[in-house]
Amino acid sequence: MFGFITPNFNTLNEKEKSRYTSIYCGLCHSIRDNYNNISRLALTYDLTFLVMLLSSIYEPTEHNEPCNCIFHPGKKYTVSRNVYSDYCADLTVLLAYHKIKDDMHDDNTLRAKIGETALRSQYKKVKNKHPELCKFTEDQMAKIRKLEKDESPDNGDMIAKEFGLILSYMFSVNNDIFSENLAKFGGNLGRFIYFMDAAIDLEKDEQNYNPFKTMNPPTKEDLMILAGNATKYYELLPIVKDSHILDNILYEGMWITYNQKMDKLS
Repeated sequence: MFGFITPNFNTLNEKEKSRYTSIYCGLCHSIRDNYNNISRLALTYDLTFLVMLLSSIYEPTEHNEPCNCIFHPGKKYTVSRNVYSDYCADLTVLLAYHKIKDDMHDDNTLRAKIGETALRSQYKKVKNKHPELCKFTEDQMAKIRKLEKDESPDNGDMIAKEFGLILSYMFSVNNDIFSENLAKFGGNLGRFIYFMDAAIDLEKDEQNYNPFKTMNPPTKEDLMILAGNATKYYELLPIVKDSHILDNILYEGMWITYNQKMDKLS
């Protein structure tokens, strides 16, 4: 994902900040234990959200323990982990690897080559755990690259939908009564994220594909409609635990980067 699915920490209380941090640190530890320390550099707020979402719905057994952080020495944290921390550790490596592969297709920089080499063996571990998900993601990314070569005005929405299908697959982790709404939530959230990212990056995408080079960028009202298409399925899910934090992320936090960008342009 793209780093938009983050809390608005200014409107969380201290207990909520501590709870969110414990899930974030738990994901970081799961990445370390299942992969390696280099892979921890791919840790994102986006997948912390997914850990918290799936944990709220399925209420798995959670393990809490104090720890010291290698990246923040001298500070003690509570680490909260469960089965979805491990699942989202897999997704962290999967998405990071495909982001690097996408960068290689765009400009093939030395940095991208080094990153691909560093993550290649870790991605193989993900493929061993989730062969169907990895195959689906690879196929979707190939479709997206093919569509990006044809800069017709209609392709932006097609690419957004193809990207959304990746998240749809990832969100519907269990085949149960919640799968359909999780899949629709993930798919629509992915479509929103794609357009939000493209709108923010339009100026710097001089050499790379951006759908808004050939079509008008969305207004905030347009993006709010896309966000609403996602959150209507979120609101159908049985969210109880951590609901205020999850609401904060979806209704406040994921607009922070966009609002900052618009303020600079105004």
